[in-house]
Amino acid sequence: MKDRGYPTEDHGQILADLSVEHAGTLDHYRAAHQISVQAQAGTAGTENVRLAMLHFRALFSDVLGQPPGPPPTAAVTEPGAEHS
Repeated sequence: MKDRGYPTEDHGQILADLSVEHAGTLDHYRAAHQISVQAQAGTAGTENVRLAMLHFRALFSDVLGQPPGPPPTAAVTEPGAEHS
């Protein structure tokens, strides 16, 4: 992002700058940022870190003008589900 002229230190400024030309991917940035904060605190699980990477990928694809990939989804396991 820094190479594209975006600030990388101030979260609020990043949001403001991205909202101008990349408003459609702001939710990806917000989700990825929140998971990153949790990861730094040691409270993010492996699945959450995987989701953060997918959110960042969607954001960077938009910033680079590339077509988006599939949306990030959480793996859901039904409680009590048995495998046959």
